[in-house]
Amino acid sequence: MSDDIGFGVAGCHGTIAPQQDEAFYDDRSDASDDENKGRLKFPTRLYGRDKELDALRQIYDGLAQSSSDSDYGKSRVVLLGGYSGVGKSRLITEFIAQASARHGSPDKKKEAVISASGKFTERSSEPFSAFTQLLGQLADELMASEELHSKVMAKIDQSELIGSDNDAQGRLVLTSTFPSLSPLLGGSSKSRTLGMNAIIDCTIELLHLVATNLDCPLILFADDWQWADTASLQLVQSLLTSQIQSVICVCAYRSNEVPADHSFAKVIDEVKSARNKPGLIETIAQIDLYSLSPEAIRHFVADSIKRDEVEEASDLAEVIYKKTMGNIFFTKQSLEELVRKNVVFYDMMCFEWQYVLSKVELTDCLSDDVVSTVKSKIACCSGTLQDVLVVMSHIPFSPDVSTLARLIDTADRYTEDEIRNALREAADESMLIISSCDKLYTFAHDRIRQASQEFVDGERRNKIRRRIANVLLDGDDASLFVAAEILNSLPIDKAEDATVALMAKATLNLRVATIAKSRGSIEKENELLMEALSSLEQSGKKWADYNFTLDLLNAIIKCSFSLGRYEVTSKAINEILERGRSLDDKINAYLYDIDKYDPVNEYDEGVKRGVAVLRMYGFDIPTSLSPSKTFMAKEDVKLQLALRNSYLNLQKLSDQELPLMSVFQLVARYCLFTNRDTLSKLICWKAVIY
Repeated sequence: MSDDIGFGVAGCHGTIAPQQDEAFYDDRSDASDDENKGRLKFPTRLYGRDKELDALRQIYDGLAQSSSDSDYGKSRVVLLGGYSGVGKSRLITEFIAQASARHGSPDKKKEAVISASGKFTERSSEPFSAFTQLLGQLADELMASEELHSKVMAKIDQSELIGSDNDAQGRLVLTSTFPSLSPLLGGSSKSRTLGMNAIIDCTIELLHLVATNLDCPLILFADDWQWADTASLQLVQSLLTSQIQSVICVCAYRSNEVPADHSFAKVIDEVKSARNKPGLIETIAQIDLYSLSPEAIRHFVADSIKRDEVEEASDLAEVIYKKTMGNIFFTKQSLEELVRKNVVFYDMMCFEWQYVLSKVELTDCLSDDVVSTVKSKIACCSGTLQDVLVVMSHIPFSPDVSTLARLIDTADRYTEDEIRNALREAADESMLIISSCDKLYTFAHDRIRQASQEFVDGERRNKIRRRIANVLLDGDDASLFVAAEILNSLPIDKAEDATVALMAKATLNLRVATIAKSRGSIEKENELLMEALSSLEQSGKKWADYNFTLDLLNAIIKCSFSLGRYEVTSKAINEILERGRSLDDKINAYLYDIDKYDPVNEYDEGVKRGVAVLRMYGFDIPTSLSPSKTFMAKEDVKLQLALRNSYLNLQKLSDQELPLMSVFQLVARYCLFTNRDTLSKLICWKAVIY
């Protein structure tokens, strides 16, 4: 176990006795060898969800057989609500398995059902995180079959939007926003500034082309929408209200965490409004998943401890049900807790599970808090596995083994083989699950992640998080988002020079904000820019690096203005106008200082301010704002002379010239709004001559 983490907890799973050598006999009663007997092995069948599975089957089969010509008739949306741990993901896994069994063909004359999934996490800081996972899985599924890959790519190549004949611009949009698509589409995933509309259009085009070239409808499943970022909400609303065909989109969320004023609740309302119009067939379904019934829990408990008669486990099931209220995840954790405490044990003489306590005594052995229950389970794991779980709990993505080794221990205390063994142990304990596509591990449930995060606290926890962030600074864009989120949540390390550390944090936040902007996530960009500004101000060296501060404030001006946060915009504008060293350095601030009159319809003031700025830059415009006929005649001559040879000498405007050209455009528009047609013409002439 890592000295840095130093959990120092050595426990056992013991169901026979607390000795270390017998600690392994705690949960699986049907193993073929003595080493694994006594380990609780939960049944794989799904309990109490026949009604919901039947509803999903009818939705999928209806789409597969649909011949509707309506806008939304060839796609389906399922909104799946339910509390944490109620079994939403498990339901969809079973639904996909059953759909594959019904619609796929053993002789492979018909393709298997293609599905892809993604999941938001509570601390995820990367825009489109669930979409990136989902599209990455989809790419893996398509590339797994050479025939399918060729067929789909042939259609994609012909697309006007994302095809190979369009200078690959559409593909660059996709691979820049979703790096997980690079293996499928090729090209670079290097960050570049993108518009949200381009991201939406290209994503929908890709999914539409994939889905319409499959033998069976495509299943897309995204979980935990209560934690989705703003950009993802924009994308999913556009996707679910588009005319995409042959797709069933399942959006799962914690209904108790999505009140009426939640952003995802507003998306749901918009989607329902678009799809539930008179005359259209029903293409959207709301399925609310509730806890299992006492009868379902009795069957689950009886099967878990290998009782042929349900009544034989009725006392145990009743106690567990009262504690868990039928939540299947909590039920499993409660059973495992009773096993760890030797209350439920595997009798090696009779080769069967036993419990001898009364209902009251059983109740007293169960924790009321499921997170505490999971933490007690982690305490019984090996030190290596504890380290693995704690580190993984602080990163929203699934790391490979080599990355995990660096994150856990910079002193190389653990070999990669030891970490692989720990990951397998976690999977055996149902704490982690492994993806069938990329073979990476992720938490089996959010409560397990939460318990792992809380397993250590205080300065020890901060030390772990700081080391994770420092390792991720050398990673890809997704890693940088996590590094920034972690460092922003931590106090400055006492061992570091505070000024240097704060400047480094400001630099990191500006860098990641630029990536967020390139992904179309303006809210995340704004959050990171404000973190950068805060760090810069705390450093006491705000203008020590003039160019950095100028770039940061200009970025804040653009971002805050687009979000309607005009007070923040004005503050940044005023600071640049006060501290800027040249007119070129101030031009962006002047532009938005003029633009601020547009939202409040004060066009007359905008004209006055705009003309004053243009005069500062040397353009001869009458202060009266009413140029005479003589003045206009002279300007007309200047224009004709300028145009005489300009057609052969047109050049692209530089980055410094573009803002000034935008000032011309803005002031000319204000002039039209205030009936100053002659002044508008003059400003247009000045722009052409410029």
